[in-house]
Formats: sequence, C-alpha cells, structure tokens
Amino acid sequence: MAPPAAPDVGPAAAAASDPQPAASAAEPPPPTPTSKVVIEWIGVLLPFTTVLTALAFWFGWTLTNARSRYLGVDASVFGFTPTDYILRSADAVIVPVILICLGGLVWVSLIAGVNVLLDRPAMRGPVRIGATIALAVALLGVLVALRAMFVGFAPGTHYLAAPLVLGVSALLAGTSASVLRRTAANPQLRLARLWGRGGVVFTATIVVASLFWASTLYADALGRGRGRDVEQQLDRLPSVVVYSAVPLGLEPPAEPQPVDDGGRYVIRYDGLRLLLKSDGSYFLLPDGWRSGEGPVIVLRDDGDIRLEFTAGGG
Repeated sequence: MAPPAAPDVGPAAAAASDPQPAASAAEPPPPTPTSKVVIEWIGVLLPFTTVLTALAFWFGWTLTNARSRYLGVDASVFGFTPTDYILRSADAVIVPVILICLGGLVWVSLIAGVNVLLDRPAMRGPVRIGATIALAVALLGVLVALRAMFVGFAPGTHYLAAPLVLGVSALLAGTSASVLRRTAANPQLRLARLWGRGGVVFTATIVVASLFWASTLYADALGRGRGRDVEQQLDRLPSVVVYSAVPLGLEPPAEPQPVDDGGRYVIRYDGLRLLLKSDGSYFLLPDGWRSGEGPVIVLRDDGDIRLEFTAGGG
C-alpha cells in the first residue's frame, strides 16, 4: 500500500507559515563593529574636545592678563575675543600637556613594574613594605602641600613646588594604598571595593586640581615673561610713524613734526613701536618704554591718521 502523498505547499503557504523572514526584514540591520567603534570614539572625543577648548581659553586668558598687567593695562582694554584667547594659549598649553603625558607614561610604566613583581609570591612582602614607606612619605607630602596653600613655601622656592608636591603626593598615596589593599592578608581589606572606588575618585580629583593649579601658575609666569620680553627687546617691534590730520597730544619721545606737503595730514609723530592691533585700535609703545614708567598709546584706526611701519631690529 502506497503512503499518502504529502500536501502540496505553495510559495504563498510557505510564506504564511514562516513569518520569520518578514519580521527580520522589517528590523534595521545591527550596526557593524566598525560603526560601533566610531560611535564610541565620538562619545569619548566630544567631551574631551569641549574640555580642552575651555582649558585653552582659560590658559590663554591667564597668559594675556599677566602680560597686560606687566604692560600696565587691563586685558579688557585690548578687546580680545574668545578666539583670540584660544589662539594665544598655545605657549601656555603645549608644554604642560607634553610634560603631563610624559609623566603619565612614566607612572604607567612604574605601575606595570609593580604588577610584574606582585605576580611573584616571593616579592609580595618587599612590595608591601615599599608601599607602606611610600604611603607615609606621600601623606607627609600632602600635609606639606596643604600648608603651602595657606602659608606658602620659603622665599626662593620654585613657584610650581606646591601644586606639584600636592599632585605627586596624592597620586603616590592612592597608588600605595591600592597596592596595600591588593596584598592584604585580611579578605575584608581586599574586598573593600567601595573604599577603593572612593579613594580613586578623590585621588584623581586632587591630582587634576593640582595639575590645573600648576598650569595656571605656569601660564601666569609665562605671561609676565612675555611682558618682560617686550620691555627688553623693544627695538625688535615694528617702528611706527603716525601721520595725523590734527594734533594728538602725544608726549616725548613721540615728538610732533609739522608736515608741509599740502596734504590732509599736517603733523607726524616718530619714536613709536607697534605692540599690537586689536578691536580696531593700534596699541603703541614709545621708544625707551619701561614697565610702570611709560604709557601705552591707543590710537583708533580712522581716517584722521595714517601709519607707516618699518621692520624692527633683528
């Protein structure tokens, strides 16, 4: 007896009995691993770029403000825009960023070396002793730095000593405490995760704050140094001759001299140097200018004056 024939299942019936392809076709395809990596990097870089831009503005403003104070004027007089401050921050940002990155590499290398030693049971005891000594030294350094925040170090001490001592001591203390926790014989100390996480957060905050403090002091010192450079190398600034349709009332060494050429400008002033131009105004310094003694001359760029520039000395 022949077996019964199988029912004829057509394409329409097959499609109706198997809804999986239709459902899967309606769903968007999962992102590829490359797109996931790109999205993750964008999420990391956007906040980092925002923070870096804000820091560049701050350090640029700090540098410019210190330089302006040395020149005897407030930074607001120059009318700089946020973009101007960011562009002027390169000197104040590049050196600290390079030094911080180099210091981070050295510290990561030291941590890697400690981890290698911890993998050897015979070295766990000496590492723990070294971590205990390092923790005691670090706590002493933190106390010294905290005192320096309010009292200051002795005269002649490097101006970056306090923030650097604070940051390095806090980082050393946090690392030493982590090593001691990992090598502790008591399981409760090894499993103190909440304490470990809280210590990492507070240590990182102190280190970042100390780096910000040190970078701000560096930008301020750099700005004052730029002001001294202007005073000591005044002859390198472009020489300026000002032609004016009316007397400007400038004092020596900007001596007024009449112009008898029948033109619009009737008087000229020599003995001036161009400091910079900003916000539609020229900022000039007289020859022989010294901080606290000579004025900073501001001339509005309009039709009543004409300026001629000559390159300064090498």
